[in-house]
Amino acid sequence: MQQRPDKTELLAAVARFLEREVKPAIKDPALAFRVLIAASLTGIVAGELMAEDAATAAELDRLVQIVPDAATAIGLETKLATREGRKEALIALNRALCDRIRAVDFVKDPVVWSHVTLTLRGELFTSSPRFDTSLDIE
Repeated sequence: MQQRPDKTELLAAVARFLEREVKPAIKDPALAFRVLIAASLTGIVAGELMAEDAATAAELDRLVQIVPDAATAIGLETKLATREGRKEALIALNRALCDRIRAVDFVKDPVVWSHVTLTLRGELFTSSPRFDTSLDIE
């Protein structure tokens, strides 16, 4: 059974409360700054929870295309059954990708470049949704 509100909604509500109601009521600038940091961190965790499963699945799919032998070596199929297994697989496949990038000029591969760019943009968006992650430079 799905319970409402979920973890993501609760964290987002706490972040809004800290930023909109608590911070303006605090007169001590140092404490107000710490409340702003707490609101920001709570918002980041909410964003990570919201996007985690989809982002992990997409990143795993891209990594399997780039380092298929590493995916086979770690027994990817058995790891996909649990969230913890998917996290372990993600770490192992990223290590394999890093090893290959260090070993050869792998970054010039457009598939690798696309994967790294998408992954970094997703991480940045999760940490700071208002940050412009477009690739256009004015």
